[in-house]
Amino acid sequence: MQPTGAAYNAEELRAICDVLLRHPNVWVFTDDIYEKLVYDGFKPATIVQVEPKLRDRTVTMNAVPRPMR
Repeated sequence: MQPTGAAYNAEELRAICDVLLRHPNVWVFTDDIYEKLVYDGFKPATIVQVEPKLRDRTVTMNAVPRPMR
């Protein structure tokens, strides 16, 4: 079974970042493995790009996806 997920643009992530800034004990774990596989001109963003203050409590998972090996 393949996982399903979503990618967010900077505007969408801004709302999430605003909530996270109000909750300093919440950590962020992101899986950005498919960040290079986007279509139709979509520009994905990351939590840390949108809000650098969250860097110290963000863990980003990444690897080379199968289609790019």
